[in-house]
Amino acid sequence: MDKSLLKFLYRALAISLVAASTFSAASFGHAAPVLIAEGVATQSNSQAEIAAMVEEAKVFASNGKYAEAVLILEKLLGIAEKLFGPDHHDVANVLNAIVNLLILQGQYTAAEPVARRSLSINEKVFGAENREVAVSLNNLGSLLSAQNKYSLAEPFLRRSLAIKEKTFGPDHPEIALALNNLGQL
Repeated sequence: MDKSLLKFLYRALAISLVAASTFSAASFGHAAPVLIAEGVATQSNSQAEIAAMVEEAKVFASNGKYAEAVLILEKLLGIAEKLFGPDHHDVANVLNAIVNLLILQGQYTAAEPVARRSLSINEKVFGAENREVAVSLNNLGSLLSAQNKYSLAEPFLRRSLAIKEKTFGPDHPEIALALNNLGQL
């Protein structure tokens, strides 16, 4: 077996065990997530590894381990910015994960500038009519809606819907999600 694949599998197993509470991150002094994230910087630095680590942070968050998820995402943001520059799609992906984590914790005010930065990056990278932009628009619109800023949320959600309709067609499940978000205003 390829040595780099074996390292990746061991790291993935360690993350899964911590996320599943088989091993407590506290037993590692909350260092495990940071060490895992730092492993990305010392290995091949591929975009796929960063994306995988974002997914692992989501696992921590879904298990209510917000502190661990924050540690991973903050470390990954620094790594992605260093590797790819501040206006790269992978930076926007990490920022979107941070937005979702802040929303889960009810930190809407802190999430808004992060969501706006992610949208700005995706618009620069992909142009105004891309599905990645639609995701960022939906996130920002939903965030504003959660803060009862309905008049500010509506244009973002409508624009997201329009992009999704062009991208996926009118009968795609993404359209139902976009319409649901608009209906909650």
